[in-house]
Amino acid sequence: MGSLFGVVAESARTREAIFPMLVLPLVAPVLIAGVRATDLAAAGRSGEVWSWLGLLAAFDVVFLSVGVLVFGYLLED
Repeated sequence: MGSLFGVVAESARTREAIFPMLVLPLVAPVLIAGVRATDLAAAGRSGEVWSWLGLLAAFDVVFLSVGVLVFGYLLED
């Protein structure tokens, strides 16, 4: 996700300001899901961990698909 938006923000003059604003809202659910899954696994509640891991897998599939689809276009600019 960071690499994908890094290419988008590369041409902007205010790259230092725009990159965190693009990435942080999209990374926040991934961070929250990772922390919750780790917390539940450490507490021994493995049944509830799978819902958070499912959310992580869904984010992975979505951003991997988007990255593959727009990779060539972003490198042309």
